[in-house]
Amino acid sequence: MVINGKTIAEEVYSELQTLLDRYDVPRKPKIAILLIGNREDSLKYIKGKMRKCEELGFLSELLQFDETSDVHDVVKQIDVLNHDESIDGILVQMPLPYLFIEKNKVPHTESVTRYILDSIDPNKDIDGLTATNIGKYVAHDKTGFIPATAQGVMKILQYISIDLTGKHVVIIGRSLIVGKPIAQLCLEKNAGVTMLHSHVSDISYYTMSADVIILAAGKPNLLNREMVHDQAVVIDVGISVTDGKLYGDADFSQLQDYVKAITPVPGGVGPLTIAYIMYNLGKAYIYNNDSTKNSVS
Repeated sequence: MVINGKTIAEEVYSELQTLLDRYDVPRKPKIAILLIGNREDSLKYIKGKMRKCEELGFLSELLQFDETSDVHDVVKQIDVLNHDESIDGILVQMPLPYLFIEKNKVPHTESVTRYILDSIDPNKDIDGLTATNIGKYVAHDKTGFIPATAQGVMKILQYISIDLTGKHVVIIGRSLIVGKPIAQLCLEKNAGVTMLHSHVSDISYYTMSADVIILAAGKPNLLNREMVHDQAVVIDVGISVTDGKLYGDADFSQLQDYVKAITPVPGGVGPLTIAYIMYNLGKAYIYNNDSTKNSVS
């Protein structure tokens, strides 16, 4: 089975509309997206999000900074957005440029990325990347935001009727955006989780016994037919660009007619990521404008 992410995303948009229909809020949801630098792939992803906002009748605003910008100027802009009642969601496009990270030093932390993310109001953090929201989903607090890609992966597994109870899930990649939140969500579903990363020398030792393999390493064709069994489900979150063409972490040509189910790149997880960014924006819109805040889930 080749999994069509666009079809599943439509179900998420239907759920979003049902959520919005429960509340009477007098204006359109609005997202502010901050981009540091001018990476071509980042601009492409942002345009996709803004285009979907327009389709849904939501509002969006893009604020760009040069990669030589001072981190404190970025944080000041985020503070303005935090206090702007017309802004419901704030998203900082990742990854941050290497030059920007190297140029800036910040107090109390070694991470410029963490310093920026934690300057976002957690109630507007629709990417789910502030320390507050990370703590909430680890603690099973449903009032926070879960990273969109992680939600998308779980939605795919639900859609194709994969019960994770007792299953062996192997996740390749340990980022806060993908690997770690997916691991947490799989543990909640009673799966046994193995997380791999670049320091693991023989990933096939683990993938050969995996029921579900979730790829988020950004290495083209990392997973091939010799590394999996034919009943495995492969969810490919990895994206690489070579000569203008997108590639996933799985060798799709080898695996599509072999494994039980697989997501293509593009057209697999990507549409779900955008769908759940919109869902989180809708949730933030209601949360920030409704008196019964804790009822929003």
